[in-house]
Amino acid sequence: MDLHNTCESVCAALFGKGEVCSRNELKELLGIGDADLDGALDRLVGTGILIAISGGDKGGVDALSFAPNLALAGVSIDQNDIGAELWFPASRIRHRRSVVASDSDPVPPAIALLREILKSAPDTKVASLGVAFPGLIDTTNGHVQVSTHFPEFNDRPLANEFVEALGCESPVLVERSAVCDMTHALLFSGRELGDALLVSLKTDLSAAALLDGAILYEKSGKLSELGHLKILGGDIPCVCGGTGCVETVVGRLAWEREYGRLRRSANGLPSSLDEALERGVAEAETLVLESFEALMPILECATTILAPEQMLISSDLPADIAEKAAAFLLGKLQSATFGASVRDVIPLNATSTVDGAADIGACWLAGNPQYSGKDPGAAAGSGPWR
Repeated sequence: MDLHNTCESVCAALFGKGEVCSRNELKELLGIGDADLDGALDRLVGTGILIAISGGDKGGVDALSFAPNLALAGVSIDQNDIGAELWFPASRIRHRRSVVASDSDPVPPAIALLREILKSAPDTKVASLGVAFPGLIDTTNGHVQVSTHFPEFNDRPLANEFVEALGCESPVLVERSAVCDMTHALLFSGRELGDALLVSLKTDLSAAALLDGAILYEKSGKLSELGHLKILGGDIPCVCGGTGCVETVVGRLAWEREYGRLRRSANGLPSSLDEALERGVAEAETLVLESFEALMPILECATTILAPEQMLISSDLPADIAEKAAAFLLGKLQSATFGASVRDVIPLNATSTVDGAADIGACWLAGNPQYSGKDPGAAAGSGPWR
């Protein structure tokens, strides 16, 4: 095993254990000798990623842990809110803050939010910054190629903007929001995931796939633009400029539009959809749950091609509504001819995107711990990515 692979394997082992790991445990876990392990530890301790715990009078390294001031930073951007966090692998502590998205350009408030968190932890060494963004991303350089919901970001070097504004010496990794959600589920959902399909219903309707334990690295853009498949008919205009898109029927924008119509035709309803769902207003709950029927045509395509064992639904719906939607979809899939492979539908917590933005840093660190930080985004295609 070469030095690069040994370094990433050591980081991956420590992420897996989540605590101090003895030298002997590492040797057994990785199946390597003293010379290979020593070379990796010299590199990782020297760069401040790990700290070595002394072997007492005998000297040498007895155990390793992540440096307590080492953090992975994450930012998530969508049309409703902007979130930022620091995640410290040594303690598993997360510091998260969020603001309502109100500016026409969400990048300056995202940068300000991250600076605010960093001020509260001035000695922090940021190993990487992950940015979750809705759209088609070139992850090799953090460049937004197309974003239907943020057209001003088309052909925009998003990673470089964060590097310049923050003076980053660490890599900035920009990924699709749905991939960040899947990363968080893979690392921290507490469930053993097999082949899985994640559908995100936040700003955009997009998807990510997990196959053979690795997140599918898909360049075609089909999963990122899932909501704009024109298979429903109808004349509701979509933000993409077309009609008949799945996203015009199911997802946050569609729910807000339909709830607005409902309020105009009925008296006494709460002023917002979120308030109505929190208060258990039956009409609001019905319009959301019935909209999930519109997912069935695209799920037929996806499950036929990928044959996932699990489906994950990422949304900002209240937990009880998300559970009902998951049960509805599971019933539909198991009664359909094409959904036999799906044995479980899992609703994800609404905070998973900002968590996942930091978690892609964990995946990067386990794949490229010696990255110099001089070429933003260049490390994004490694680790668990295909």
